[in-house]
Amino acid sequence: YVVTYTPAADLDAATTHALTVEAWDSAGYLTTFEASGLKISGSSTGLLEAPLNYPNPFSPARGQWTWIAYNLAKNSNTVIFIYNTSGELLWKRSYDAATAGGRVGYNESYWDGTTDFGEVVGNGMYIAFIVVEGKRLGKCRMAVLD
Repeated sequence: YVVTYTPAADLDAATTHALTVEAWDSAGYLTTFEASGLKISGSSTGLLEAPLNYPNPFSPARGQWTWIAYNLAKNSNTVIFIYNTSGELLWKRSYDAATAGGRVGYNESYWDGTTDFGEVVGNGMYIAFIVVEGKRLGKCRMAVLD
């Protein structure tokens, strides 16, 4: 099993923290693990891991969409840009902090393979950039095959 915990408030980087995990096996035996002296490092704003998209490749002509999934370290203003390999901006979506797409933890947005002008894109490679609080923090590549 995987358990994800998101603190109710931002953790203070100036102090140390402790983490205690208790787990019971199927026979009811308890195991406890404690880690102490933990410090917060890195940026408090950003992606927790590389963004992914699925399915990949996908076929807009057959009505398929691709989902762009990413995890945010905290509520953040987030923008997703999709470009073709010529560098032309095709699609842009903006999400405010604390709303769907800009919430701490798991977020996803879908792309239906159309431009912001409603044109269906052709076969090829496309790149999505995830920009969090004005900084480009992640990218994923997508293939369209019709």
